[in-house]
Amino acid sequence: MTTIRIAVAKLAFTLSIPILAKIVVNAAKPADNNAYIHYVVVLLSILAS
Repeated sequence: MTTIRIAVAKLAFTLSIPILAKIVVNAAKPADNNAYIHYVVVLLSILAS
């Protein structure tokens, strides 16, 4: 019985890893895009002055 519980727990954890990775990547995409836009605005303001 314990072996089955361990196997089920390992399977559940293994299945959740791709979901967690997808959540992290999706959260990072807007932050990366915002950082790039900020960089471009700062660069253009430096070049314009």
